[in-house]
Amino acid sequence: GRMAPHPFAFVEVSQNLPETLSIWSDGRTVLTSPANTGLPAGSAQTPDGTYLIFYRLPLQTMHGVTDTGQPYTYPNVPDIDYFDNNLAIHGFVRAHYGYPQSQGCVELPLAAARSAYAILDYGDIVNITGIPGLPATSSG
Repeated sequence: GRMAPHPFAFVEVSQNLPETLSIWSDGRTVLTSPANTGLPAGSAQTPDGTYLIFYRLPLQTMHGVTDTGQPYTYPNVPDIDYFDNNLAIHGFVRAHYGYPQSQGCVELPLAAARSAYAILDYGDIVNITGIPGLPATSSG
């Protein structure tokens, strides 16, 4: 007999070019943004699938190893919503968005990441679809 404290949100990430992230909440689209997913080959791929947001942080230093074996450290990554092991939706400064270029996470422009973080919560669904590098529409 109790209502959830916030509307349910559903995230759709399309890896078809140009890559996008859309969030639906309370039956309507509340955010659409260009996004970056992981490089299409090797361990940096963003896997297709459906996931739940299980951990959230307003700010974190991210570190790991690139697909080529080079260590990386990115301080002050904002607005993080983890959905699969070490993969998350988060803000990240890039010259361009809409193309695979991350280490597997879903990167958003900072303002879009801030908006997404304000909308999303634990248990919201993230659905990743598409083939990295394939255009969203094809004539043949």
